[in-house]
Amino acid sequence: SDKDLEKRVVMSDRAAQVLQDPLITGAIDEMRQTAFDNWRTSSFKDTEEREELYKMVRAIDEFEAHFKRRVNDGKVAKSQLDQLTNGVKKNVRIQR
Repeated sequence: SDKDLEKRVVMSDRAAQVLQDPLITGAIDEMRQTAFDNWRTSSFKDTEEREELYKMVRAIDEFEAHFKRRVNDGKVAKSQLDQLTNGVKKNVRIQR
């Protein structure tokens, strides 16, 4: 429905704001760097710590990917809304 598409566009805009927020991007970058630094200085034999660091990086990546998917979904929804709006305008012109 139009309302669902509009909601997806709004969520997309909010997700884009999150991805552009310096506080968020800084935190993501810092967490990735910390995980990398900890991995680099970890003992070769400490596979448990390395696994945890890997999981941390994967969680950070998934967090960021979630917002990127929302942004892309909103672009699709906006395109669909535009098509619906243009279709309505064409029908109005044809009926006149």
